[in-house]
Amino acid sequence: MNVTRLALAGALGLSAAVAGAAAPAVAQQEILEKELRGLDVVAVLHAREDTMKGMKRAMSELAKMVEEEAPFDAVKAAQLAELIERNTREIPVLFPEGTQIRGSNALDAVWEEPEAFAALAEEATGKAVALKAATDPASTADDISAAFKEVALSCRACHKDYKKPF
Repeated sequence: MNVTRLALAGALGLSAAVAGAAAPAVAQQEILEKELRGLDVVAVLHAREDTMKGMKRAMSELAKMVEEEAPFDAVKAAQLAELIERNTREIPVLFPEGTQIRGSNALDAVWEEPEAFAALAEEATGKAVALKAATDPASTADDISAAFKEVALSCRACHKDYKKPF
């Protein structure tokens, strides 16, 4: 499998959320798992980085709305929350055994403590689901503020133990 196919697999969350596709998250995760099997480590690293960078951009855009640095856009907020939810579901799949290489921002603890890492990813997914739900009737940034902050705290908790500091 080539890097292009992996990049497409890693971008499933972004393309589905932006295009408004309603593929079930479980089916999407199964597709991603199949795409990642047997791939070279560098390709997996790129997919992982693309997914995390997409989530960082989405969180940044939502933060601007929540902090009133940008106008609140309910449709955009819902799309961003959808992307965050899909990407958090992909996190455990993007860290297969054997993909800890130099150049990665992931700490060895990801592979040394896979159950704890998976639990934090599952917690992040739960928080992202709540954020997505908060966007459904949202008409102001206040409607999503608390749920957004919970997702941000969940991200920080995982990064604290499993990501190299900058």
